[in-house]
Amino acid sequence: MAKVDLVIQQGADLYIEMVWRDQFGDLVDLTAYTARMQIRPVKGSLDALASSMGNNPTITLTLGGLTGVIEVDMTASDTTGLSFTRAVYDLEMIDVDGKVTRILEGNVKLSKEVTKLQETPSYVASLGASGAVSISLSLERGYTGSLTFTGYMITVGVSTKRVGVLTSAGALTTAVT
Repeated sequence: MAKVDLVIQQGADLYIEMVWRDQFGDLVDLTAYTARMQIRPVKGSLDALASSMGNNPTITLTLGGLTGVIEVDMTASDTTGLSFTRAVYDLEMIDVDGKVTRILEGNVKLSKEVTKLQETPSYVASLGASGAVSISLSLERGYTGSLTFTGYMITVGVSTKRVGVLTSAGALTTAVT
């Protein structure tokens, strides 16, 4: 088993290509193998920060058959969602008989992204029967919000459950619901 530390650049595609060789230096035929990889906060943790397994894998592993090549991919979208500073990982190979071999492990450092994609907010406005104007907002990183204008009062709601009310006197009050 090899120990290799990784640096993942948040917001950038990750691509790693490696070749698995046996103790004699010969290529390992990966035709009958499957692979799995996870990143966790610490060894023994139950929380996977990224994984090649499950319903929504964020790591893609591709095996190159006779060539012994193993490719590890993460999309920029998936690395953007990472928020740890340091973690650990391993890569395991499973043969046709179910024998598991850990071929790679190490520490992972996340190099935090500075440049952020600036999404353009979208909105839908509607006029209610009572004369109230409602505006629903779709904001950056999946947040949503809404504004309702009724007379001189503006009610502001955001998905964080913080609600603000701006009165005609210019006072802004907030409450967490």
